[in-house]
Amino acid sequence: INIQNNANRNAKHTHTKSHELSKRKQKPKNTKSGLDTGGVCYNGFRKEKDLPFACFGSLSFIHHKEEKQTMKLKKIASLMLAGLMAVSMLAGCEGKGSSSSEPENPVVPTTGVVAYANDAVSEDTAKEYNFEGFAASTNLDAILNDLATSTGNFSQTDIAGIFKDDVSAADTDSDVQKKLNDKLDGLVDDEFDKIPADNVSDKYGYIYTVSGKVDEKEMVGKVVDKFVREELNDVETVVENKTTGTKYDTAHTAEISVVKVSSSSAPSESAWVVAIVLTQEVTKVSNTVE
Repeated sequence: INIQNNANRNAKHTHTKSHELSKRKQKPKNTKSGLDTGGVCYNGFRKEKDLPFACFGSLSFIHHKEEKQTMKLKKIASLMLAGLMAVSMLAGCEGKGSSSSEPENPVVPTTGVVAYANDAVSEDTAKEYNFEGFAASTNLDAILNDLATSTGNFSQTDIAGIFKDDVSAADTDSDVQKKLNDKLDGLVDDEFDKIPADNVSDKYGYIYTVSGKVDEKEMVGKVVDKFVREELNDVETVVENKTTGTKYDTAHTAEISVVKVSSSSAPSESAWVVAIVLTQEVTKVSNTVE
């Protein structure tokens, strides 16, 4: 019995010792981070527990890994941005490359046209024709730019002829003026000595050309002088509806736009192209009470 008990105790002692030994030899569960379950840093490079070296070595490894991931993300973002810029540049180049087969006349921008035009109309003239003055119009600017830059409307020969001609304003051919009026909004009619068909307003456009040798202010003065003599002089300050006998007072305004064009093959020769749109508005005459 004593022998058996001693054997059992020896066996139990051996088993416990073997279990403790295997437990001490067990590696840390979290070897990737360098921390064991007991909170002790494990140095995977030196295969030993060295608290200062292991802890800082592990943290350095983690920081280096995060830094690599950040650099990778930045690289991806840079590549995406470069791709977007390349697509935008290609789209822009494609847009610039698309143009009409017909060559265009170069255009020189103008300034001060409206002020010059209003200065060219005297107070007596404005009062006589109920003329309220000139104004700018972006719509008319766009229409005139399309007409003047087209070599179909103003060829090199046309521009050269205008440049060498005298400095007096001259109407262009009826085709260009017709194209201008076709593009205008509202009721278009050049008979300003009668009531508009809608009893409200009507308008009509005129085209003038002047040699590019003349400066801008002088050119505008000559065009306005011709416009007043030949167009504004024909308007009526009172018109009558022939059917009803109703009379209407009239008021007149004008829009003006100017471009200077030259031929690509002869840039030293240029021509001013001027568009004026005269508008007449009517209001029914009424008695005033004193």
